[in-house]
Amino acid sequence: MLYSIPANCNNACTPQALGQGGVPRGYWRGTNVAYQQSFDVKVVRFDGSSSRTVIGGFDPVWSPNGAWIAYQAGWIYRVNSDCSSGIGCNVTLVAPIGNGVKMDWQRLA
Repeated sequence: MLYSIPANCNNACTPQALGQGGVPRGYWRGTNVAYQQSFDVKVVRFDGSSSRTVIGGFDPVWSPNGAWIAYQAGWIYRVNSDCSSGIGCNVTLVAPIGNGVKMDWQRLA
């Protein structure tokens, strides 16, 4: 489960659930979080609204400029962060590696 909690609540806040099931790998970018649920990369706003499936894959990581999300699906790919359920994705193969190798944008610079 992926939760959000304000940083200034002095331990008096109730965490808000953002994502259900799967691997709760949350990566913040502005007001959004990318995370894995089952075999889907999802994006949700920090307040739990506007959850959407971006594309099938796992281990999402935001690019430094927020325009892309790298993910694994056998190999490492990038997808336009505005993608929704495979529409407008502009998927590109980034590196023919995977199987536990974590994405590192610095390696690609």
